[in-house]
This record gives sequence, structure tokens and C-alpha cells, in this order.
Amino acid sequence: DAVALNYGASSWELEQIALAFLAAESLSSPLKFFLSPDFTSHSCDLDSLIAEIQRFAGHPNQFKVNGKVMVSSFEGGCLGQDGWQTIKDRVGAYLMPFISGLEGQFGQWEVLDTWF
Repeated sequence: DAVALNYGASSWELEQIALAFLAAESLSSPLKFFLSPDFTSHSCDLDSLIAEIQRFAGHPNQFKVNGKVMVSSFEGGCLGQDGWQTIKDRVGAYLMPFISGLEGQFGQWEVLDTWF
């Protein structure tokens, strides 16, 4: 089990995420987290997004699936399949986004590991 840390474009949000990871580690907590950018606010800039994911990827409280960094999202269609593939390739991510309007089309988005 893990907690999704949903965040948007405001700089304070990533700092709060960093504090959550720090608190869990300082308490030797087994609690795990994974990032879930909210693309109704978050930029679709891949370099920034990948840097954010990589910032926490090696943290002991980062949730992983089969050794892969779990990445979720709210929306994210703006990345397209190529963008999600870039994240998967550069981060070694396990992808589980929610992208509205793709219901019933999961098989056409082969880059995604699963979705909700």
C-alpha cells in the first residue's frame, strides 16, 4: 500500500512532498509514497516532470512496483503516448495514470502499465 501525493504547479506543493518523504524517513516509517501530478494545473513539460520524479525515485519511502518507480496522474493526455514512453524510459517508471476520455481505449495506450 502507498499514498498518492497529488500536486500541481505551485512551488510549495513539491516542498510539502519533500517534507512528507523526510518525515517518513526520519520516523523509519514503512509508509510509501508515489507522485501523481495533476495536469489540470501541472505543466506538461517533460524535462521538469522527469526531474521531479527523479528527485524522489531513490528515496527509501518511494513506492515501487517490481522495482519500478510508481507514477500516477490526474489527467495527462497532454503528454501523449510518446511523453509517457519518455517517462518510462528515462525514469524506469511503472505508469498508472488517470486520463479522462480514454475509458475503453486502454489497449491503444500500450505504454501504460495500468490505469484507474
